[in-house]
Amino acid sequence: MKALGYVALLLITLTLAFPLSTHGIPQVPANIANERPLLFNLTAFFRPTDPIFYSFEALQPPKPNSTPIVVTVVNNAVFNNSGLTPYNATVYVPPKNYSLILLNVTINESNGAQYDRTIYIYANNVTVFWGSTQELLNSTAWADLTLLENFLRGNVTFKIVLPNYYVPKYNITGIYKVTVKLILYPGNPPPDLPNYVIPLFYNSTFTYPMTILTPGKPNVTQVITLPKGTYNAMLVLYMKGGGLDEFWYASIPAIRNLLVYYDDYLAGVVEPYPVVYTGGINLFWWKPVPSANTLSFHTVQMIPLTPFLALGNRANLTFSITNLVLSSEILQSQDLSWDLSGYILVWNSSNAVVSAKFIKANGYYLDSSPIFGALGTGYTYDEGSKFNLQYETLINFSKGYEIVSYTLGGGVNVHQVFNPVYDYVLLNEIESVSETVTGSHQMSYSSSIDVGLKIPFSAFAAKISSGSVPPINYSYIQNGTFSLRTSFLSNLTVGKITVSYMNLNETVSSVGGFGGVITVINRYGGAVLSELTQNYAVTKKILNAVILANGYTAKENVTLVGVQNSTIHTQGHYAEVSVRVTQSAPTVTNSSLLQDLLYVIEIIIRFFFTS
Repeated sequence: MKALGYVALLLITLTLAFPLSTHGIPQVPANIANERPLLFNLTAFFRPTDPIFYSFEALQPPKPNSTPIVVTVVNNAVFNNSGLTPYNATVYVPPKNYSLILLNVTINESNGAQYDRTIYIYANNVTVFWGSTQELLNSTAWADLTLLENFLRGNVTFKIVLPNYYVPKYNITGIYKVTVKLILYPGNPPPDLPNYVIPLFYNSTFTYPMTILTPGKPNVTQVITLPKGTYNAMLVLYMKGGGLDEFWYASIPAIRNLLVYYDDYLAGVVEPYPVVYTGGINLFWWKPVPSANTLSFHTVQMIPLTPFLALGNRANLTFSITNLVLSSEILQSQDLSWDLSGYILVWNSSNAVVSAKFIKANGYYLDSSPIFGALGTGYTYDEGSKFNLQYETLINFSKGYEIVSYTLGGGVNVHQVFNPVYDYVLLNEIESVSETVTGSHQMSYSSSIDVGLKIPFSAFAAKISSGSVPPINYSYIQNGTFSLRTSFLSNLTVGKITVSYMNLNETVSSVGGFGGVITVINRYGGAVLSELTQNYAVTKKILNAVILANGYTAKENVTLVGVQNSTIHTQGHYAEVSVRVTQSAPTVTNSSLLQDLLYVIEIIIRFFFTS
């Protein structure tokens, strides 16, 4: 996760079909990469004073008012110079009915300085958690695994991957201790849970399901076979940028979309979330208040695959990251990568599919060329993408039928201003997904995301060591602001029962800067802060969320304010902590008051007509 912030400069070709056009390097302003300041991923040698201090994501799932069964997967599993080697643990999950299944991940950092690191957790080769660590502090985060209840039974083998690395010559010797617990609440499970889970991207070298897309391998194809009688299928995806694409939103182009093809049909477009790791840009902004979606990647994208049963149960699923190859050609570097993992949820029965056909099948993806403009000693850059998918499919079963309607639309807009000491990044992403299944099966899924990112900052780096190969010492000073707003809405309904619902609104804003001496230790922009001479920052996170899981509702209102005002106690301190969580278990679990009312009226009418 250590990356250079002034990433590649390239023009984007119009993209209408797969594969992407990658021929020819466009003409861009000369030396434009040298016209912008560096973004670093930093670690520091300073130690916290409170060894039990916790940072948290500020997103709490609802918890039923019952005594849960707690299955400890690992307790203080040590990740030192672990690399990509997984920690394996097999546990027994009692095969009972559960109303809610949660996964808690708690991480302790000790033994010296260390970078922020990603953490991946798999259960029987199915992705159940992606997140990252908190530098210098301990952290805790959650994930809801209720949809995987039919899969998490009996002996379950977990693989925990925390790619940690020692660099003793730079005193990077920190270790992470990880505790993972399954928390299972006995009770009635949600109706019509998925019957099967199909893991994707299993890698025999890694021994867990994850693939890495690079300029040398910008796409990957997975052959899938859905079980007979499948009446609904949902693709669940996790993705993150690494290397020179850690700060992809500060690149040129700053648009990275994951295109998903079912055979030759564009089935989905995924906009990556701008995750800011706790060592990114200004590491003091995120201690003790982490950025949004950092400790746990909870805005996971789901793509309906049911309409594509019109093409048959066996298909080639192809995944491709836009602009990866051209960016590499402009940078003349292969150090851009995207980690990708996921699985397919499958609902099926003995009611066989007799026939299936498209009623409507339209889809396009457009990615504009960037527009450059001169501005003083620097440049401006603008770019946009747009996509829209519309599918409708008739599926006939041996008994009954269903009509599946699926729409997806959205786009990305980016504006940047930069020169050697100043960088302004403005990113806006919107995306909405809707699937409705009517007929023999009644299901619906919808999600939407609206993300706005704004980073104006100035940085000055003066080289104070000789040579051009890392390590390179710089006298460094940085000041700026950061703002990230997120609006995320998802709803999965089976019949009249809302299985899961999340309405999340979150904002993070930071202001401040630091100065000192940094040593760049690799080509990704990874650096260590060896001397701190000034440090001031204020970070505020506001979260308002309504989460419904199988009838249990949690309403959460959180305000966190973190302050940095010391060159010694660099873990910072909370100036304000306000956490209000109210929980309830409603008897009617529809997603709106109007739906509740209509449902009651329907029951009354049925009573009188059947009496």
